[in-house]
Amino acid sequence: MLSKAECYRILELNPKANSSEIETRYTMLLKRYRGRNDPETIKKTEEITLAYDILTGRYVEPLPIDPRMEKVIFGKKRREWSNIWHYGRLPLLLIIITAVFLGSLIYTIASREDPDFQAVVAGQFATADDVDERVKKYIKDSIDGVEIVEYQYLPLSFQQDTPEATQTGQGLSMGSNPESDYAYLMKMMAIMTGESIEMFVCEQSVYDQYAPQDVFLDLSSLYDRLQDLPADVLAKIKPVRRVLFEDYEQEERAAEIWPDEEAMNADESLPISGLDVTELQLMEGLGLFGRSQILTIGFKAEDVGQVTDFLEYWIRDYEYMHAERDAYLDSLSDELNQ
Repeated sequence: MLSKAECYRILELNPKANSSEIETRYTMLLKRYRGRNDPETIKKTEEITLAYDILTGRYVEPLPIDPRMEKVIFGKKRREWSNIWHYGRLPLLLIIITAVFLGSLIYTIASREDPDFQAVVAGQFATADDVDERVKKYIKDSIDGVEIVEYQYLPLSFQQDTPEATQTGQGLSMGSNPESDYAYLMKMMAIMTGESIEMFVCEQSVYDQYAPQDVFLDLSSLYDRLQDLPADVLAKIKPVRRVLFEDYEQEERAAEIWPDEEAMNADESLPISGLDVTELQLMEGLGLFGRSQILTIGFKAEDVGQVTDFLEYWIRDYEYMHAERDAYLDSLSDELNQ
């Protein structure tokens, strides 16, 4: 380390120079050597800076070098490896976490088994706590060979008569959480276009929204097969029909032919794209309660015959559904009375 006398000599200053004079001289000397990159000049500017730091109290004595840190490992000194670890451990940790996450995601996707049957319930329904298990178990027990069932519930609604609803440009009834409502809408669109959904159970407003888009298959043959049901039971199963958007737009007298939904339902020239089983109360047996219940088959269903057979079986199983509904309601009543 330089003595103060040496520092004053290097800065070409009188030993009695004050801090202002030191600052001025330091700036002047740096300007003198600025732009020169020869070794002698570099060494000189380093001396000037060191002298300035000592006189202004900025100089910090370097720590003694530990001989152990000078040992070379894999081409680098231990000291260099220590610096790499000190500054690189956080990025390394982030890389490891990202790699583990991506690896687990890839493994999940690769090992995921495709479902044998996919069911979607769309609408404002009250649901039992174990509705997922109820729906999956009933479907697996009812269809031979079905082992993996995927059930999704989307609380969508396009109903416009609720006081808190705000009508949007797309007809979506917005409640207290518009962001969540739009997320469900986007998910429904993705499901409609990208997945092979076997069965949709919709509330009235959801059916009205999507049926004209030709996303539900014709259930006329299923309705014909149900004609042998008791008259009072068959009366609770109402075929619903909708004119496709493109057909409605091409028909000049469309508004006169189909002034409302009832006119469409009564027009037997239109295919049956849904069965309204609200009065039959099928869904209550599986823990789903709603003001309207319409059964449909998705247009991308892989085995239409299998889904049709299941819907027929489910409808004919109405007595069991009613028994399950009553048992569930009794259990709720018992819990409330405890």
